[in-house]
Amino acid sequence: MDSINLLNKHLEYFDHWLGSEYCDSLFSELQKNVLWSQPEIQLYGKTHVIPRQHAWYGPQPYTYSGMTLPAEPLPAVLVHVIEQLNATFCCTFDSVLLNLYQDGHHSMGWHSDNEPELGKDPAVAILSLGAGREIAFRRMTETRTLATLLLTHGSLLFMKPKTQSLFQHAIPKRKKISESRISLTFRRLCI
Repeated sequence: MDSINLLNKHLEYFDHWLGSEYCDSLFSELQKNVLWSQPEIQLYGKTHVIPRQHAWYGPQPYTYSGMTLPAEPLPAVLVHVIEQLNATFCCTFDSVLLNLYQDGHHSMGWHSDNEPELGKDPAVAILSLGAGREIAFRRMTETRTLATLLLTHGSLLFMKPKTQSLFQHAIPKRKKISESRISLTFRRLCI
């Protein structure tokens, strides 16, 4: 089985899930009005500033990479998006982690969204706004990249349950990219 067929069992990709004008407006509003932060994290015993900015909106605090993000109510601008997601995928997403990548120097390392707060085998949806960026996938037990997918402005990637236990994903650095990207990663808190 080739890598794309393997991943297609676990992913659904929608190139233009939201209209272009709506995405432009949403991108602009989030970029200006979200209280972005760029804290330090501990990795392998060393302290690093995360290579992107982020914000968390959900009913409870969220912990990853040794950071606990406080609970913040979902902004009105995102309520419509989360309602559409829940209707489309018959899910009950209630939270969103936003990541702001100022340019191609900002990145996200290999990881799975498998924190205890998300429960066993969570579904995760990623709405991408702004500059197109590749998301890379690899099997949990391997170090080589299995496949990449370009996330474009207004695209949605739905990672089905079990994806997080079988694969890791990353947003690699791409130094030639000078535009910003906002990633909205929707989840359901279970604790």
